[in-house]
Amino acid sequence: KAKVIIPADIVALNDLIKLENEKVWQKGNIKEYHSKISEIVRRYTEKRFNFLALEITTDEILTEIKTLINKKQLEHLKIILQRADLAKFAKKKPINDENLESMSLAKDFVNNTKKKKDE
Repeated sequence: KAKVIIPADIVALNDLIKLENEKVWQKGNIKEYHSKISEIVRRYTEKRFNFLALEITTDEILTEIKTLINKKQLEHLKIILQRADLAKFAKKKPINDENLESMSLAKDFVNNTKKKKDE
């Protein structure tokens, strides 16, 4: 049987939409929400750019990927991952606008860095 390979961007976007529909941060689980966004984006980055994004720090990811994406995409990725790190490790609670922005930036990052048909 042939194994169906679902493109990394489709998996990531589906996971982000599922997370959004679960209304995790609206139920007060802000740390979990940002942790999941970070994990989804890291998993996507790992599959899309072929390096162990789940096993390294945010700074290491940004260093590894900076030559592979444009400045705006890099800045968006930095915001997503650093905000998640603060929510996870510094017990910072992002405000509602930041919660919404992280989801939006994550979707934009995936959509703007996905493989083109000719790649």
